[in-house]
Amino acid sequence: MLIKKGAMFGLDARIALAIFGALSVISGAALYSAIQDAKVTSSITELEEVGKAFDAYFFDRGEMMKKDGTSKFALNIGELVSNTESSLNWNGPYISLEKGSLSTLLSIVNNPKTVSLQYRPNSSWGGADGDTLPPAECAAAPCFIWVTIGLAEKTLAHAIDEKVDGTGDNKTGRIRIWDYTSGVNDGKSNVYYQYSVAPVQP
Repeated sequence: MLIKKGAMFGLDARIALAIFGALSVISGAALYSAIQDAKVTSSITELEEVGKAFDAYFFDRGEMMKKDGTSKFALNIGELVSNTESSLNWNGPYISLEKGSLSTLLSIVNNPKTVSLQYRPNSSWGGADGDTLPPAECAAAPCFIWVTIGLAEKTLAHAIDEKVDGTGDNKTGRIRIWDYTSGVNDGKSNVYYQYSVAPVQP
């Protein structure tokens, strides 16, 4: 019986290529998942670091930074990087971020996202445009310090929610999500992270 070695070699090559292709798909998916998970972990660390910077500022000053202008919830986060009040007890900068266009914002270098600190209650809020609005102010205890990342990718925002709260409910838990569903920010989300009970209550 004659064995067609060329045909067998061709079959072996096709099997090897099929196996290699399958392994490439599997490893590619695993790599993508690992990269996404790293982004989520990095963002959560970022939120925590801003909260720790707030703690250090409060420890030095003995008071929270002021609310900005007429805002009833946005704190002057710029105080974390610049001693605008010329306080002798200011030992910053407390975090390596840049001042944003407003005193309520810090900018992440080479990144369109912004970071802010907010003084809000723990009621249910979040969702999409026109859905449950965040409370305008916290008028009664307990009030919380919320670290906010603005204009994060929507998929990243919801992955952070899943990682921290273990659910996809963006209106309760330590993570609240505000999804933009129209306009220039469509596909982006604001992430609100409940860092701690505020050291100063109404």
